[in-house]
Amino acid sequence: MSRIEIEIKNPKSASAAFADAWNRAAAGESITPRIAFGSYAELFSTLHESRFGLLREVVRQPGLSLSQLAMRLGREFNVIETDVNALVDIGLIEQDANGDLTAPYDEILIHADLTKAA
Repeated sequence: MSRIEIEIKNPKSASAAFADAWNRAAAGESITPRIAFGSYAELFSTLHESRFGLLREVVRQPGLSLSQLAMRLGREFNVIETDVNALVDIGLIEQDANGDLTAPYDEILIHADLTKAA
């Protein structure tokens, strides 16, 4: 199982976490991939329910095209294309030269410290 962790961090904390991960990777340590969002609003506007459903379908059926994915989900092609592009931009979906979609991770772990505002 391949996992990615998603966190909500302010820019200063995100920079420190990046530097730490960089140093650990340079030392040969294995690190878990991470994505940091600056706020809860940013996280939930990027990873809303319909995009999670789309992502789950790509994990279940790797190699689908955009049109196949739109048909499977019963959604408009242009909406699927927008959602896929957003998920490609943050690394949760990959699209090859033929347009086939895959997901490099089959588990997402979200860290959200409710006591701290990001």
